[in-house]
Amino acid sequence: MALVKIQPSLSSPSMSQTNCSLPFRCGNFAAGYPFWGGDRPSGCGHPDLQLYCGCDSISEFFNYGYRGDYCSTDWPTMVINAVVYSILNIDEKAQILRISRVDYLDGICLPLYPNSTIKSTLLDYDPGYELLTLSYNCQGYASSPAGHFSCSENNTYSGYDNVSIAEGLAPTLEGCESFTTVPVSRSLHSTMIGNLSVLEEAIREGFQMKWTVSGIACEECKSNGSCGYNPLFNQTFCYCPNGQFSTSCSSSGSFLNKRRIIFIGNMLIRQL
Repeated sequence: MALVKIQPSLSSPSMSQTNCSLPFRCGNFAAGYPFWGGDRPSGCGHPDLQLYCGCDSISEFFNYGYRGDYCSTDWPTMVINAVVYSILNIDEKAQILRISRVDYLDGICLPLYPNSTIKSTLLDYDPGYELLTLSYNCQGYASSPAGHFSCSENNTYSGYDNVSIAEGLAPTLEGCESFTTVPVSRSLHSTMIGNLSVLEEAIREGFQMKWTVSGIACEECKSNGSCGYNPLFNQTFCYCPNGQFSTSCSSSGSFLNKRRIIFIGNMLIRQL
């Protein structure tokens, strides 16, 4: 007969009610669930919503070693589809995140992430913003661009001579070296297309996205526990003071613990 040792919990020591009560902090900025990073362990937030303080720990995402002035050690950042974004604001109650591409904070002629756009199942664009496609060094036009600007001749980082602006996702230009898409406020549409300074300011102001990770379970948890995320069950759960985790610390019994026992049992049956 084979003896099988059953662990009392699937949680690790780093994932606890005490640790998950700590917010992510960077300068004067603080954020809780569903984000993690810094002193806030990975089990306290969704795996794809990690936050960073500054850029030292994510230097691999910067081409040419150029990072501008936006990477001070007290400025929060995050990475989405290998593109670094500066975090301007997080409204946890409304589940709205406002971010801006770090490479466009110094202007639109130095894109560090060519051929990029946001594709995420966790984040939805705010309807108050529309997408623009920025195409670089294009040879021709399938249709007239909404805007066209020359870049500085002493651009030593990207080498682009010009950038053309088109509305929407699909590029309408031909023979372009690269392109990016960026959301901008609909309220500024009529003034920014033909004005480079207005366009760059609109991009620097960032755009809003709403995260789709459920916050209802987290609100129910906060009175007696700390919110976390269980990738095994792909859902929000609650770390309780007694060391257990469930959908709510005040509920009788533990939904997640019951599922955990079933899961362990199934795994043991497969091993036997």
